[in-house]
Amino acid sequence: MAGKRTTAEEARREILEKYNRDPKGWRVFSAKDPKGYYDLLIIHGSDVWMIKEHHINPFKSVGYALKVKDRKASSSLPNTPDFGFRPVPQDRLEEVLRDPEDSLKKLIEEIMDTRPVPLSSLANDMGMIVQGPMIHYMRPVGLISQRSRELDLKLRSELESILMKRYPQTIIPYL
Repeated sequence: MAGKRTTAEEARREILEKYNRDPKGWRVFSAKDPKGYYDLLIIHGSDVWMIKEHHINPFKSVGYALKVKDRKASSSLPNTPDFGFRPVPQDRLEEVLRDPEDSLKKLIEEIMDTRPVPLSSLANDMGMIVQGPMIHYMRPVGLISQRSRELDLKLRSELESILMKRYPQTIIPYL
C-alpha cells in the first residue's frame, strides 16, 4: 500500500475528474485530528485518498494528500449511502417550504435514494443541488489499515513542516 503524495488541491482535482467519470460508489469521511488539522478520507473502489490540511483563513487552506490502493478499504467501512451530487427539483423545494414538518424527512429519504450524478450534468436552473453525505468520524483513518495510520503521521509531519516554513504563526504561539 505505497502512497503517492500530492497537494490537497491536486488531489481534489483528480478526485473531481474521477467522480465526473464515475459518480457511483464514493464514500467520504471527515474529522479533526488531535492537533486540530482537518482529515478527509475519500474512498472509491480500491482508491483511497487521505487528505490532511489546515485552514490558514476562511479562504485558504494548506494540505497534503496521499493516494493509496487498498482493495479491502470499501469492505471495512460502515454501510452508508454513496457520497455525491444530487439534484432537487424546484417544485420539491416549494413543497418543503409549504409544509416543512411532513415533507422534509420524505425529501431527505428521496434525495438519498437518488443516484449521484456528475457535476457536468447539472444544470444552472435546477432548484437545488445536494452534496453528501459526508460522514464525520472521530478518526476516519482508523476505518482502514494500520499502515494508513503510519501514512497519516507522515502527512501530519509534512503539513507541520510546510506550516512552519510558510505560516509559522499557525504553529508557534503568540508571545
